Amino acid sequence: MSIIRTFGELAQEFLEQQIEEFELELATSGTIDPHDEYAGHYYGLDAHRDAAVDGIQSEDYSGIYTELNDFLHKKNITLKQGTPEYMVLARRFLLANIKALGIMMRMCQGKSYEYTNKQSTSIDNKIIQTEVLAPIKDGPEEKNSTYNTRVIINEIATRMRKKYPTTAKYILADDIATELKDKHKISKSARTILRSYSTHF
Repeated sequence: MSIIRTFGELAQEFLEQQIEEFELELATSGTIDPHDEYAGHYYGLDAHRDAAVDGIQSEDYSGIYTELNDFLHKKNITLKQGTPEYMVLARRFLLANIKALGIMMRMCQGKSYEYTNKQSTSIDNKIIQTEVLAPIKDGPEEKNSTYNTRVIINEIATRMRKKYPTTAKYILADDIATELKDKHKISKSARTILRSYSTHF
C-alpha cells in the first residue's frame, strides 16, 4: 500500500494533536479569557494562520518542516525531506495547520471541537491485546508458534482490509510483513505471508 494513501489520516492526526495541545494550554494557562473576542489575536493564532496561508499560496511549505519531521520521527516513519512524497505530505500538513489554527481561534471564543481521530480508542487497544505472542492453542497440523503467527497476521490483515477493502493481496502482505517485524519482532517475507498465510484475507 502506497504511503501516500495514508497522508489524509496522518494530516488529520497531526491536526488533532495540535488542537489537543492548544485545548490543554487554553484550559490551564489562565492568562487570557477564552471568551474574549480578541483572544485568538492575543495568542498570535491569526498571525500564524496568515503565515501558513501565505506558504500555501507561494507553494513554500518550509514553515511546517519542523513539526512534520517531529511527527514523522515519533511515528517512526522514514520519509526523506525534499522527495515528492515528502512535499505532498508537507502541503497536507500545512493545510491541516491552517484548519487547526482556525479551530483554535473559534475555541478562544468558547466553541468546542469534536475529535474524529480515534487512534487510541478501544478498537485499537482490543487489537493490540489480541495480537499476542503467547501460545493460544495447538493448531491441528502446525506448531504453536506457527499457529500464533497466523492469528496475529489475520488480526492485522482484518484491520487493514477494513480500512482499505480494495487493496491487492500482495500490497497487503508487504504492509503486514512490516508491521509484523516492527511490532511483534517476527520476520516473515511478504512472499511467505502471501503464500502461506493469505487464505483469509
